[in-house]
Amino acid sequence: MFPDDINDLTDNKLFDLYKDFCQLGNNKIRKSYSLGGKGAGSLSVEVNISGVYFYYKYKKLKQIFTSAIGQHNLLNQNENGISLRQALKRAKTYSDHKIAGTIDDYILGQKLAKKEKKDKFEKEKRIKKEEKTHMTFRQFLEWYLKFLLHNRTKSHWEDVTSAFNKYIFSKKKFNSILKKKASDITSDDILAIINDAYIDHDKVAKPIINRLRSYLLSSFSKGLQADYDYENKPEKIIGLKYNPVSSVPRKKKIEGKGKEQLTDREIWLLWHYSINTMGEKLGRLVRLLLCLGGVRQEQLLRAEWIDLDIDFKIPNIMILNKKGQGKNDDDEWYAVPINGLAMNEIIALQDNFEDSDFLFPERKKTPEKPMSNSFDKQVKRFNAFIKTNFDTSKEKVLIGMIRGSVTTRMTEAKCDEKTIMRLQAHKTNDDDKNSVHHTVYNKSQYLEEKMTESKKWGNYLKNIINKKYEEITDRLPEDAHEMKNIKNKI
Repeated sequence: MFPDDINDLTDNKLFDLYKDFCQLGNNKIRKSYSLGGKGAGSLSVEVNISGVYFYYKYKKLKQIFTSAIGQHNLLNQNENGISLRQALKRAKTYSDHKIAGTIDDYILGQKLAKKEKKDKFEKEKRIKKEEKTHMTFRQFLEWYLKFLLHNRTKSHWEDVTSAFNKYIFSKKKFNSILKKKASDITSDDILAIINDAYIDHDKVAKPIINRLRSYLLSSFSKGLQADYDYENKPEKIIGLKYNPVSSVPRKKKIEGKGKEQLTDREIWLLWHYSINTMGEKLGRLVRLLLCLGGVRQEQLLRAEWIDLDIDFKIPNIMILNKKGQGKNDDDEWYAVPINGLAMNEIIALQDNFEDSDFLFPERKKTPEKPMSNSFDKQVKRFNAFIKTNFDTSKEKVLIGMIRGSVTTRMTEAKCDEKTIMRLQAHKTNDDDKNSVHHTVYNKSQYLEEKMTESKKWGNYLKNIINKKYEEITDRLPEDAHEMKNIKNKI
């Protein structure tokens, strides 16, 4: 039996209790030892067929709660167990939090720490397993060369082998990339290889660089199919989710990130599939960025519901034109009118996130924080989806392309140039400081002109997104075809 005083309880005594329990075949037995004064709780010790267990036992709102502390090590026979002394020390820590009124937070923290430790262990276990079953980037490229040797002409195999040896395998700087799993290779990794080759040739051998890009593009295209080719399945898993290599650029600048213009087809795809592939919040953000006439995404992410005024004669949202991090004397506000297309998106956001502070909250549990400005995973999902299901001219569509594309197309839609600048918080030559931005904003200033151009832009956008996909092409803003129909509808 348990002693009445915890001072008479020892690790040896617990071990003897467990042996007696096993011999007698009793039901589980328990004993609680007070940890101090009123409200301190107690250390509860339980003996059952599987061992000796420690719990912290306490009372809250007239209910009894227990929280597991650990299993006894039975004099080191259980390597994951703890001693009586350790259990008592942990129980007193629980007791201190109970008296301080922080017991719930402490227990939650313990659970989260345990989960984090378990997740870390599972992740490391998974990584070790994948190292044995998944191809590295080097193994993947070697596998592709082997495929070419048996399925393509010898001259083509020699050309690709030479390119991979010269620009990838022979470069020590790419050892870390070559050791990565093939499925973890990103567009940035490919960009590093392409740019390095570009520098090697002093920027004069563009055909050679484009050929290297094409070889890499083809290798990943083949890799995407390989895991499902049951007749010629590779020994190790490749596991590609998307092709990280962009097609040969039409522009002179190699990999000009964020500078490209979206085509009609890419705008159509963003509008119709961003919500399905990127999620409700980011999908609505994409649509609003298209609707509002060139608002910066980081500024729209900081917009709060109190900044929205849909009851004003011209519905609008106040946007903070923030300069850099923290507070700044140059931080100023400007009003953006809400056209019909944008209003539909605002209403959808209200249905889901009106109880939050921000139009785009980080998550419902943290309504006081805006959503992060990092969308890499979601954008990858979108690009993988359109590459699989649609024929597009780009290998990668970025949210950062929206603002520049909208600006160019608003000019194409015959929107007033100065009003476009005011919509995007740029000052024109004849604006004074308070005409575009404001500390106490006069909403009547330029708001009617802005709404006129915003509606014009909305009509232009509708003419693209309301078409059937088969009627849309990869037309760029500077192209002339199809413009007659657009202009007639504006």
